[in-house]
Amino acid sequence: MFDYPEIESLNKIIARYKVVITTDWSQVLAAKEFYPKVIFKIRDKIFELYVDDEYEDLKENNPMLDLCLVLRELESYNLAEDYLLWCAVKILPPEDSRVLQLYRDLGTTYRDVSTIIGTIDSKVSDWDFEMNAGAAQSLRNSK
Repeated sequence: MFDYPEIESLNKIIARYKVVITTDWSQVLAAKEFYPKVIFKIRDKIFELYVDDEYEDLKENNPMLDLCLVLRELESYNLAEDYLLWCAVKILPPEDSRVLQLYRDLGTTYRDVSTIIGTIDSKVSDWDFEMNAGAAQSLRNSK
């Protein structure tokens, strides 16, 4: 059905776990317009987190792309060795208490979501995502 198996995988997660994602652009993290609040519902659990959306993909109303972004946020949390490194990568001020709270909440969210779906994997490679190539380009062009 889709050009890339990565997109099919995201679609299956949405269908299997009844994923619904909404964005609240009125709330952003650390005055960063590209870091909006996201409400992420999976099965019967609801999580609130802030998602790095440098390319404003969340404005496209594309559930598979939204899920990819949420999973990328969880992956980046898991890959960071510590809070200060995570802040540096995300270009967030470590002294901001809301940033610290998000980091702590991401730990819980990561564990809870991985309990539901297994390994957290955004499916689309960083290269494709950043270069808008391959699966990322196809995903951005699908609705």
